[in-house]
Amino acid sequence: MALKLLVAALCVVACAAGSESTSVRGASLSSTAKRALLSRRGDAYGDSNGCDCAGDSCQCCAHISSKKIVKFDDTACLNATYDASAVEIDLDVTLNGKEVYEKSFGLSDLTKICFGIPLISKLAKGCLEFNDLIINTTYIGAEVDLDIEALDHTILKVDLGHIHFDP
Repeated sequence: MALKLLVAALCVVACAAGSESTSVRGASLSSTAKRALLSRRGDAYGDSNGCDCAGDSCQCCAHISSKKIVKFDDTACLNATYDASAVEIDLDVTLNGKEVYEKSFGLSDLTKICFGIPLISKLAKGCLEFNDLIINTTYIGAEVDLDIEALDHTILKVDLGHIHFDP
């Protein structure tokens, strides 16, 4: 399964690597627009269920899939738990129910966190991006994106949802 993801990534990267823009029916497209077009065509897409949060824990899952070139159909989840005594967030990332990454971070360290995809970690990685981080005495929250990268190119970006904790 991880190998299928890499092959799909390499195919998308190879198509995009030739130039920063592509012409489609006379219109020039940026790399970002190409990725959006590929997603709309169904080559690779992600669909988030959002985050389910209660108290000091959140679970955010997304269905990631490709029906072209190499087929894959997987579920990626982030389980985040706020540890008030250590002022940290414990992160566990699973792919189809199997843990692929686990680590604790201080709140100020939540920016972009990357981890290797099992079996192909030298070529492909997953990254969690934490945006719009809010930390105060009554609320901790952030928007979370999951990026799948191959050879330093983002091939899939999914908005996982909004994590929030009440300290």
